[in-house]
Amino acid sequence: MNQNYFKGVLLILAAGLCYAFQPIFARLAYADGANAIALMLLRFLLAACILHLFVFRRRKRQPDKTATRIFPVLATGLLVGSGAMCYFTALEQLSIGLVTLLFYLFPLYIFIFSVILRLEAMSLLKLSAVLLAVSGVYISVDINSELPLGGLILGILAGVLYGTYIMLNNHFLARQDTLTSLTWITSGAFICFTIPALAGQAEFPDSLQGYSAVLGLVIVSTLMSLALFLTGTRLIARATDTSVLAMAEIGTTMLLAWLLLNEQVSNRELLGAGVIFIAVIIILAAGRKPAREAI
Repeated sequence: MNQNYFKGVLLILAAGLCYAFQPIFARLAYADGANAIALMLLRFLLAACILHLFVFRRRKRQPDKTATRIFPVLATGLLVGSGAMCYFTALEQLSIGLVTLLFYLFPLYIFIFSVILRLEAMSLLKLSAVLLAVSGVYISVDINSELPLGGLILGILAGVLYGTYIMLNNHFLARQDTLTSLTWITSGAFICFTIPALAGQAEFPDSLQGYSAVLGLVIVSTLMSLALFLTGTRLIARATDTSVLAMAEIGTTMLLAWLLLNEQVSNRELLGAGVIFIAVIIILAAGRKPAREAI
């Protein structure tokens, strides 16, 4: 393992820790009267304003000589915003543990996309891993508990969009400035929520407690997590490896939900999480060819 790869691993794990606080901040904001649209609008608006200020100050000190392809980065931000909306709306309907499990199927989507695009070869071992991961989700979901179908679909869709973001991240953003990329990603994500907010669908927090949760979401789970993740992704340069490392967030999120919100994790969810984790490790072990892993 070279030095850059090891640094990338540490950065991705640190980003996962920051991401793990997302549902915690969200539940605190929801308890104070906010809904997902208002939460995401404030999150990406504040993050974009802070980043644009930093970029402006930096350009005054030192002009940026590198060309930035704004449109692909802005489009990636729209994708991030859409995925975030699916994730946080699912949190309004399902437990944190179940949403986390559904969301963290995204390493499998990356693998499937890679096979479809002929970036990676299919094998019996990898196919078995895909089926094992699907079984993990099936174990986690109690079919007889009348869970809302919309919440389940949104949780899965959030993972699909996030997996697509990781692949686009490696393809479009690897050669661009990190700060500039983050600025336009958050700007694109903010655009997703302006129309529903203007249509009156946003419900904002009622007190300082809710806005404090929003601020925590902006600083910890947006600015810090995106910066760490984007830098780590560039150092690792393998989409599948990156997605596997991000799986560490599953256990962290469940632990934080239990410690901070007293949310119980069922035995089904714990077992399902273990099965999904094993499946993704199999995929990683089955295909370690750098030339075909890099998206």
